Amino acid sequence: RFQSMYPEDCEIDVRQLLRRWRAEGFIKAIEENFVTVFSDPNSLVSQGKVRRLLLDYRGQENVMPMCSMVTCNVRSVSIFGYREQMLPISDLNVFRVLHIESGNKMMEICGIGKLLQLRYLRIDLVTHLTEEIGELLFLETLDLPRGIGTEELPKGIVKLRRLKFLRVHDARLPDGVGNMQALEELAVSTKEDNLSSINSLEQLGTLTKLRILHLSLSITDENNHKSKHLDTLTSSLNKLLSYNLRYLYFNSYWQLGSAYINLDFSSSPSYLLQELHIRPLLLHGIPERPASLANLTCLDITIQQVTQETLEILGDLPALLSLLLVSAFDNTERFSIYRNKFRCLESLNLNCSASDMMFHAGAMPTLVDIDFTIKAHSTEYACANRNLGIHHLSTLKALNVYIDCQGATAKEVEAVVAAIKNEASLLPNCYIQHIRLWREEGLEDIDISWEEGWEEGGHSIEQQEEITDPHTEHKITPAT
Repeated sequence: RFQSMYPEDCEIDVRQLLRRWRAEGFIKAIEENFVTVFSDPNSLVSQGKVRRLLLDYRGQENVMPMCSMVTCNVRSVSIFGYREQMLPISDLNVFRVLHIESGNKMMEICGIGKLLQLRYLRIDLVTHLTEEIGELLFLETLDLPRGIGTEELPKGIVKLRRLKFLRVHDARLPDGVGNMQALEELAVSTKEDNLSSINSLEQLGTLTKLRILHLSLSITDENNHKSKHLDTLTSSLNKLLSYNLRYLYFNSYWQLGSAYINLDFSSSPSYLLQELHIRPLLLHGIPERPASLANLTCLDITIQQVTQETLEILGDLPALLSLLLVSAFDNTERFSIYRNKFRCLESLNLNCSASDMMFHAGAMPTLVDIDFTIKAHSTEYACANRNLGIHHLSTLKALNVYIDCQGATAKEVEAVVAAIKNEASLLPNCYIQHIRLWREEGLEDIDISWEEGWEEGGHSIEQQEEITDPHTEHKITPAT
């Protein structure tokens, strides 16, 4: 646990903080021998005690090896531009921190097991780790952000009983991960065709101290979407939610249709969860009583269908700051966001096409940016009476609107565009970033300052331009 000299959520002036650190003797001052920088192969390093060493070999072709006289007292080393001959591992047995940024050079680390005092190890690109990694019994941080060149972590990694942070790219969850009971943050991503074992997914649920979990995993599709992998993972995630999990980010490689993940938010009245991001699996339902999500600040999920009831429930979450809500199926109802709903919300993205939208006075009093989709064709509301209530969002700064033009006439589309522009003009700090039209031909941007030029079939040819679909990153040229 950490303590701070500043209150929670307080904005900290960096320059003020530096002055304070300088006064208290925390700065990396040369005269204090806080850090020794070695970047020129022809330069000499101080013969005094070197505690923290920065080796910058970027752009250097001739590298001078460091002598044991210099390294015998070093406790921390950061290396940029790695060269194999520059630093023998055998001289580093008192190291506590080793940070290597090799650029694009894939490298191999040998003799890592000799660094018995190591607490922190970050290597950005390494060919593989040997079983020696399990000998680093004091290691607390293992950060391998660009992978290890193989799909398997060494089995010895589960011997690291003091490890608190583990991040690895393109590798499976290790079998025996349940032995790593000190883990507080775990980030693992696998390749698309690389399945983690049922055993590792099951043991994931035993990590009672885990606070932050980032998973990007392959999930099999068996027996009408009833996957043993998915069921096991769901069970483990529910256990973690009942322990100490604060942040859950889960992305799956799922190729054969939609699948549900059923998180149980009703079993505990006091979840600590603050952020929940799940893609592309569908979250099975929203809790009817959201008291268990009282600490949730960020929510990014896909559900089967966004309804008015969904917005009513989520609108009561007391701490929610950011909401990205995706509907797997189309909507046919009007959405209304009423007074005192989403009281703390700053960012809203409704990725679902509503038949109409209404923001009532007093709703979302702290909203800064909004992104939503609305249908232009509405049989219930006459074009002349389109009122979205955007002018009620007094703190709004950025506005993005997608207009679903399916079945709509040019007059109906004109009415929606006019309503958006007129209401946004009443907000002095609001900037319309995009108004985009969804058509059968694709996605189309319109000129925000446009007033005339509509034809029954769409824009006149002179107003068409190539734009990018944000969901597929494909270039689309609207049909003429």
